[in-house]
Amino acid sequence: MAMAFCTASGEKNHRANAAIPASGNRILLAIQQDTSRSGQGTKASAQQAIQLVEQLSSQRFQERDQATRKLAAMGMTAVAALQAGLESSDAEVRSRCQAILADVIGRDFEDRVKRFQADPDGTDGYGLPGFDAYTQLLGNTPATRTLFANMLEQSRGVMMALSRDPEELAVAIDTQIVNVSHIMESPAAMAALFFASSRPNVRCETPTLDMLNFLSTSRVFTEMATTGPGAEACQSILNEWITANGDLVRPADCVYMALRYGLPAGLPLAQSLAADPGADANDRMHAVLAVAKLGDASHSGLLVKLFDEQDVCLTYANTNWEAQLRDIALACVLHLKGEDPKDFGFVNRERSDATLYTPVTLSFAGERERQLAFAKYHARFGRRPDRN
Repeated sequence: MAMAFCTASGEKNHRANAAIPASGNRILLAIQQDTSRSGQGTKASAQQAIQLVEQLSSQRFQERDQATRKLAAMGMTAVAALQAGLESSDAEVRSRCQAILADVIGRDFEDRVKRFQADPDGTDGYGLPGFDAYTQLLGNTPATRTLFANMLEQSRGVMMALSRDPEELAVAIDTQIVNVSHIMESPAAMAALFFASSRPNVRCETPTLDMLNFLSTSRVFTEMATTGPGAEACQSILNEWITANGDLVRPADCVYMALRYGLPAGLPLAQSLAADPGADANDRMHAVLAVAKLGDASHSGLLVKLFDEQDVCLTYANTNWEAQLRDIALACVLHLKGEDPKDFGFVNRERSDATLYTPVTLSFAGERERQLAFAKYHARFGRRPDRN
C-alpha cells in the first residue's frame, strides 16, 4: 500500500487511499478490534509512537519523513498514537497519520489473510472481519474456510468493510456492485456481497439488491451454489439474504431464487404470492412450484384452492398445448401427496433440479385432457368440501 507523503519541497500528496474512508475520524476496521494478536506494544513503544506523531509537525522535512517511516515500521503498535494524530490541529500531521494508518492496517489485514489461507484445516479466524458471524451461520469446516478465503481474495474491500458500521458497509457494497463486469466472473465475490448485504441493519440501495438478485442467476454463481464444493455454504448465505432483504426486494424475485436453490426462507413468500389473485400468472406459477419444492403435504391445501384458476401461464410453441395455473397447482399437489403427475395425465412431465418440474411440460393439449386429469385426482383423493 502506498502512503501519502510530502515532497522534499513540502508539497503534500493528497491521494486518497481506498482502505480508509474519506472522513479521517471513521477509518477504523475490525483489524483494530483484535489488538491482542497484533499487539499494542509496551508502554515504552507506545510513548515512542506518540513522540513520533508529534515529530510529524516538525519544521524540517527530513524529521517528518523519518518519523513517518518509523511509524510505518512500528505497525499496529503505533495505531493508537496515529488515531490520536487524526485529531491534530496540524493538517500535515492529520494527512500523514491517515496515510500511515491506511498502510499499517492494510498490511496487517494482508498478513492475516495469508495466515488464514495457509490454514485451511484450522479453526482460527485470525481476527478477520466477519469471520465470527460467518462461522455462526455456516460452521467452521475446511469447505467453509475455503469459501471464506476466496471471498477475501476476490472481494477485499467489502470483506474489510464488515467491521464498519452498517451504513458504511452498505456504501462499500453499493460501490463494488458498480464493477459488475468483474463480479460476473467471480462467484466468490458474489457470495461476499450476499453475505455482507445480509448483515444486521445493513440496507443497500434497491438497484444494488436487484443486481445481486440478477447475479444469482449467472452461470458461474449457479455452478458454485449447486455443484461446487461450497454449494451448501452458498445456499445458506442466500437463505440468510432472503431473510434479511425479503421486504426490500420484489417478492417474485426472492421466490424464484428460493425455488432455484431450495431455500426454506422463501416458502412464506411463495405461499403469499401463490395465493395473490392480483399477481402476475407467471410469478404465481413459480410460487406454486416453490411451495411444492420447499413444502410438504401440509401445504397442499393452499394449492388445492387454485384448482379453479384458469390464467394461462405458458404455451407450448406452435401447438395448442397450454399450462394454466390450475394445471401447475394440480401437478404440485400430486407431488406433495407423493404421486407422479405423469400417472394423472401429465404425459410430458419432466423433472427439473431448479424448478422441480419444467413448467411447460405440465401442460395439456386441450380441455378434455385437463378434465380427465382432474377427474382422476378427485376420484383418488375426493373433492374439496365446497365442491361436493
